[in-house]
Amino acid sequence: MDSVSYGDVNQLAEEAYNSAIGRLGADAMPNLFAAYPENAYRIDVFGQACGPESIFSEDELKEGIPGGFSSGLQLRRELWA
Repeated sequence: MDSVSYGDVNQLAEEAYNSAIGRLGADAMPNLFAAYPENAYRIDVFGQACGPESIFSEDELKEGIPGGFSSGLQLRRELWA
């Protein structure tokens, strides 16, 4: 796994967006990145985001993910439902 760091969350969001739209000179779309809901939505519009179902098993989704991640999954379900 290679990790990349950006100056702040806004720069990360912009770089991920540039990748999603295929902007000339943009890096390849990352496999995983952190994003606020509004930035994740911008990327999902271009079909570049996946749902939690592609990462976690049904049992894991029912149990919830430790560390507060499950609340983010619920928010994603509400935004993209």
